[in-house]
Amino acid sequence: MIKIIEVNISEIILDEKACSEMITRACNRHSSWQVRGINSDEFIVYVVIEDTPAPSVKNYRLAPLPGGNKEEIVAEIKNRYFNGFTTIGSFMTDKGRYALFAEVVLPKEQETE
Repeated sequence: MIKIIEVNISEIILDEKACSEMITRACNRHSSWQVRGINSDEFIVYVVIEDTPAPSVKNYRLAPLPGGNKEEIVAEIKNRYFNGFTTIGSFMTDKGRYALFAEVVLPKEQETE
């Protein structure tokens, strides 16, 4: 199963938290639904949701991805990774680069490794 959610970029800029919660709620409707990627055009971010047997995602978060060069962007992605978030993808807006992050919850047997 595949589902595409369209999110207007202007809505993300106005209220990234509400848009993040909407994506999380959509995925929580079925335990196997997870965001597998994003795509965008000038106005819309297309969030691709699929049925997938993967580690559970607790929350999705749209947020600015600061950095003016490669090193700063890589450092920000790594910082978020070490704080429990994986990067799904990014897109440009007139306010700069934004990204969609996922807070991954590992199965109990993997938490202690």
